[in-house]
Amino acid sequence: MFAADLDNPWIIASRQAPRRPPATLVALIGAIVAGALVFASRAVAPAAGQVVSSFITFVGLALAAIVATRLEGRRLWPHEAFGPAAAFGGLAMGLGAVFACAAVASIAGASGMIMGPPLVPPGVIVTALLVAALGAAAQEMFFRGWIQPVLGAAWGVWPGLLVTAAAFAAFHVAAGAHGPLVVGNLLLTGVLLGLLALRSGGLAAPTAAHLMWTWTGFIGPASSPEGVLAQVRLHGPALWTGGDQGLAGSLAVTAVLLVLGATILTVRPQAVVAPEPRA
Repeated sequence: MFAADLDNPWIIASRQAPRRPPATLVALIGAIVAGALVFASRAVAPAAGQVVSSFITFVGLALAAIVATRLEGRRLWPHEAFGPAAAFGGLAMGLGAVFACAAVASIAGASGMIMGPPLVPPGVIVTALLVAALGAAAQEMFFRGWIQPVLGAAWGVWPGLLVTAAAFAAFHVAAGAHGPLVVGNLLLTGVLLGLLALRSGGLAAPTAAHLMWTWTGFIGPASSPEGVLAQVRLHGPALWTGGDQGLAGSLAVTAVLLVLGATILTVRPQAVVAPEPRA
């Protein structure tokens, strides 16, 4: 019932791209690129460190998305009529989700506090936070900016959204995420970020939300232990606090993501001007 609403000008622009490639080919190339980058980053991690290896992965994702969309002849990051407002809304939603998750967990019997980053040199913290920000932007460029519009234009908005969300979760599993709730929450996160991209007609909102969740550990560890601005540490029933997995492995996150997704589907999007295809 939502297909007409979600079939927005961003998807239309992908259909009109001068050199739109086959969706199956894009999915295959995207999987190979993402897998190769994860393998390369894990290979250099022991010698170069986690921050450097994450930087390699994220730069590779961003470059792949930039090159691929330029070859198609369309904009990777479209001009958004409500870009600043969308970014602010994404940040607010991301931060609100963290506190909502803590509230849900507390109702289930959890207790805890908000923790800052480890006591390490400020330069290390700033570098890690910047790499985490690069990671949020690069992943949105790769998955929601490149992969999802092509798949959505070829297969339909919903299949494109769900396949992209599954690829997003698989990427994190390859990078080290594990556990059924963690993987399930990553899949829901991919669906939610994809809906944000479709509803807003661009990447500002999903990137901002992704950034806030990365900096708080809401959807998994940041690019390094220092790459956290503030993190909610909860104690109590593991099912609701995530236990050793952190918030990403909790039912509280599952509940919050489901509510956010239903809300995004309920609210009708603003009109977005379709970006002109690039020759």
